[in-house]
Amino acid sequence: MISVTWLKKAPKTHFKLSKMSQGIKATDRQLPGIAAELRSQLLEIRRRSGDKAAVAALRVDEFVRHPGKSAYVNCRRAAEKKKTWDLVRRGLLAYLETGKKPWTISGWPLPQTGVETSERSDCRDFPRYVELIAIAIHEKRPDQVIHWYDRMPKRGFSWYESVDEQVAEAVKGSYPDRAAAIWKAVADRWIGQAKPKAYRQAAVYLRKLKKHLAETGRTKDWVAYLKGIREEHARKRSLLAVLDSLEGKPIIMGR
Repeated sequence: MISVTWLKKAPKTHFKLSKMSQGIKATDRQLPGIAAELRSQLLEIRRRSGDKAAVAALRVDEFVRHPGKSAYVNCRRAAEKKKTWDLVRRGLLAYLETGKKPWTISGWPLPQTGVETSERSDCRDFPRYVELIAIAIHEKRPDQVIHWYDRMPKRGFSWYESVDEQVAEAVKGSYPDRAAAIWKAVADRWIGQAKPKAYRQAAVYLRKLKKHLAETGRTKDWVAYLKGIREEHARKRSLLAVLDSLEGKPIIMGR
């Protein structure tokens, strides 16, 4: 095993890239913090040397390790400098869908980094719905947002609540009915907990729904929906008080 201490103290003039690669591989599993630091140093060396292809390749490896919108944006910025974004993008999305490493696709335009992640993709679940949705939102592709949202498995109460909210906001212009349905579903889940604190949380989404229906000329739908909730939960005084607040009515204690 290469000495981590030597890697950290070695003069830059003698800091061979091959030695850095060895150090990353040697520390990748047992000392991930050290490996991450060495990767950052390797990326900076490649950047300063003007090796745009290597920088893009390292960004892709970073995406595979920690997929998400931020890493995706970094890949795009790097790949666009080499005019390879179309193929790189295809590889990144294929990875999120199937777990197939980007650099294994046909016609991959970037060089090998020598430090590609050794993590087995089958340790993760694919498709990576949350990341696919986040990227579709980032790229303003509401059709893809709905595509992956409809396929995303539900894993219990509020597991994907933040995703629900992001999806509703992202598609409300193109899919106003779906946005309304999502806000209703989230509010209903909170109401179903039958707790005052949960009712207040439901009100957050009911306000979003009210505003959305008003903006799309469906105020009557809001009135009918609210009436339905009141009738269904007529005995829940705490909930009725919260509903009163949505209409600007004073909250009457002991209602």
